[in-house]
Amino acid sequence: MRTGLPQLLPIPRLGYKDSPHKFPALKNEPDLNRSGVGLFDMMNGVGEHEVIVEGIRHDQQLADLSIEQIKKVIRVYKRRSIQLGKDERFKYVLIFKNYGLAAGASLEHSHTQLISLPIVPKRVMEELECAHRYHDYKERCVFCDIVRQELEYSTVRYRR
Repeated sequence: MRTGLPQLLPIPRLGYKDSPHKFPALKNEPDLNRSGVGLFDMMNGVGEHEVIVEGIRHDQQLADLSIEQIKKVIRVYKRRSIQLGKDERFKYVLIFKNYGLAAGASLEHSHTQLISLPIVPKRVMEELECAHRYHDYKERCVFCDIVRQELEYSTVRYRR
């Protein structure tokens, strides 16, 4: 368990830091303590909830960083996802950003949150099953088709 780490301390040389969330939605407990309560399954709120601070400047967002800095941030996402994936208790890792107070952001620094869960959420499982059915029917990847369609028909394009 990583409870002894500082909450948020960007590393100037690298420009990022991943730390436990100050107010975690989940806790890294050793046991799930699964049980049945009537028709429902219950378990502890086991998981990791981390904050990845993307830079040392308060006034920069992820899109303002250089390509090299963005690559470093993405490598942190990958490294933490792989590390958490090695823990047999965790079945799913969610990486997300919330921007601004209205979205729930409580930090001035640009940051991303990472949550690992002991289950794959029902909605995610359904989307993956649909993607498999799409592939079986069309012999193509639905996600590749979506990206291709967006690139071909989108009127809004962003280039650096």
